[in-house]
Amino acid sequence: MTSQIIDRHKVLVCLLNTFLEGKTIDHLRPDQWQEAYSLLSYFPKGVNKDNFTAHFPNIKQGFSDTTPPSNSLSKNTLGTAQSRLKRMCQFASGQDWIIKDYLSIKRPAKPSKGEKKNKYVQLAENDIAKLLKGYLYDYVKNAPDYRDAHHSWQFWFLPIALYTGMRRTEIAQLHASDVKYDDENKVWYIHVNDEESRKNKTDASDRLIPIHKQLSDCGFLKFVAERHNDEFPVLFPHLWFFHAGRNKGKKRPTVNADIIGDWFIRKDSERVKKSNGTEGNYFFDVGLNEDKKVLHSTRHTFVGPLRKQGVTDIAMANVVGHENGLMTEHYGKEQSIRDNLAVISKLDYGDAGNLSHLNFNLFRDNLTDKKKQPRIKARARPKRKKVG
Repeated sequence: MTSQIIDRHKVLVCLLNTFLEGKTIDHLRPDQWQEAYSLLSYFPKGVNKDNFTAHFPNIKQGFSDTTPPSNSLSKNTLGTAQSRLKRMCQFASGQDWIIKDYLSIKRPAKPSKGEKKNKYVQLAENDIAKLLKGYLYDYVKNAPDYRDAHHSWQFWFLPIALYTGMRRTEIAQLHASDVKYDDENKVWYIHVNDEESRKNKTDASDRLIPIHKQLSDCGFLKFVAERHNDEFPVLFPHLWFFHAGRNKGKKRPTVNADIIGDWFIRKDSERVKKSNGTEGNYFFDVGLNEDKKVLHSTRHTFVGPLRKQGVTDIAMANVVGHENGLMTEHYGKEQSIRDNLAVISKLDYGDAGNLSHLNFNLFRDNLTDKKKQPRIKARARPKRKKVG
């Protein structure tokens, strides 16, 4: 490699350094890589590592005015510079310094038949406030008539989802033993795992999530301690049922997370209509009836504030449980609770996410005046037709 080519690479390093502000390359966001790529079109001829600092204000000004300078790089030189920056991004991805190659241009996959684009959207602050100040947290006093059955999972699902980023099934299958205390960092955490009767979506789903202060202060740990003493110490027993499967003998427990979706968002579900006699659901009841605002939106909502705080994609993936190609080895049991605690501590929804008004004891006491709550039954498995 000639000294001239080395100098041209150094100019690209100077460009990336303007975004890093003294941090390591894994702190570069996808939009910053894209902006650096676009800024190359505004580079004047003769720019090098020595005069880059002097030229950069004019480059930024031209980018803001969307008018490239008359003495900008030639088409061939610009193409070469852009190609070099792409290779730098590709190399950083290959070294696991960033979670993916942000500048690779790939043809988007053709959506499968019936697939929806942009299926979920992030919840706004006023949406979070509506969900956390609905009748569930008014201790069911103002619940619609058809909402006569309430269980602990209905009270705890939204706080857990918003402050851990966990999937619906991961929350549904939580055992009391999954909530543990780390002596070294002096923090409670949730271990998402696939032991015993639990199931994970991917290998990356096995992770350690420190419990946010908002969640611990509103009585979640006391609730977990109570569940430890139960004969079947899962957090939400009404989401489980037992069946023997194909083998006759001891029945094994299975979680049914569809019940959560039916109650919170599926206004067109036949099971909801049969149980409630109406198409109502909690999201609709509190004023959230947009199709793209669903339970999975809580995961998108969890990521939003963290990205604004500058949390890297790799750090977020460790907490959320995303699997992405070469980054698989960064996830799961190898991760550090201390690193994940640094991520969780930055999560802040403002006043909308304040859980200080939550009181599970009042919620539970209110149920004592109601009829005995029915235990959710498993759907019957269809019988096989006999042949011959």
